[in-house]
Amino acid sequence: MFGPLSGFTRVTVAGHGFSTGGHGKLLCKFGNTTQAVEAERLTDTRIVCVAPRAKPHWEPEVVAVEVSNNYGVDYTSSGVGFAYVYDWNITSISPAAGPPGGGTAVTVTGYNFINMTAGLQLLRVRFGGAGGESAVVANYVSSTRVIVLSVPAFRGEGSYDVDVTCNGADYSSD
Repeated sequence: MFGPLSGFTRVTVAGHGFSTGGHGKLLCKFGNTTQAVEAERLTDTRIVCVAPRAKPHWEPEVVAVEVSNNYGVDYTSSGVGFAYVYDWNITSISPAAGPPGGGTAVTVTGYNFINMTAGLQLLRVRFGGAGGESAVVANYVSSTRVIVLSVPAFRGEGSYDVDVTCNGADYSSD
């Protein structure tokens, strides 16, 4: 799993014994830091942790995600990694308009696009913003360009927000 340096990626951690058993709060720690985030317990074998914002001096890197079920007194030492990467953003789209019926191929230009998930099709462009119409698979061309072969149909004419995700979870905030 990977997410932007700005943080807030929901990371699902699989393991066993994710029950506090009355011993304390479930916490996750990202990297060699004293900052821990509270985990959301889904089952005894799955929890969700929200990656914190990387510290200002951090550059992209892989950090270990460790779990505690006793208020942070003890943590696992599994070394399971989470990669912090540069935030991706859109600078322009071309063409900037198309028919409401969709079908237009669109080139999205920006920076820090990555395609680390070959075969998983997590690189997507969302037309319509957070309450959006839909997200469609994008074709990676370079770190500054992705192409959507066919924009989806929309409910009507107007302006729509366009966002991109490289990990299937975190969308740009352009």
